[in-house]
Amino acid sequence: MQTKKELTPKEKFEAGGQNIMKNNIAVYSSKLAKILCNKGYPIIDLAINKTNNKSLIFFFENKEEVWQVIKEYESITKQYKQQIKEQLKSKGEFR
Repeated sequence: MQTKKELTPKEKFEAGGQNIMKNNIAVYSSKLAKILCNKGYPIIDLAINKTNNKSLIFFFENKEEVWQVIKEYESITKQYKQQIKEQLKSKGEFR
């Protein structure tokens, strides 16, 4: 008797069945995933990034609160990058 093999997230996606990835938020940044976990949002699933086999994709529940944390993170990251760019410009290292 053959036991039924559990499908990987990728196989579930390709099979078009119940796809946990479709209904959740995919996070490609391990730093952002850590922030979300520290704020109490659990990782629902993990998958290997097809474009970069060395990195993971973290899946979180599709909730407005999670989106808020992501927006805050993106805003802070954007501000930080702008500050670095301005500092480099003032030193003549960035054109």
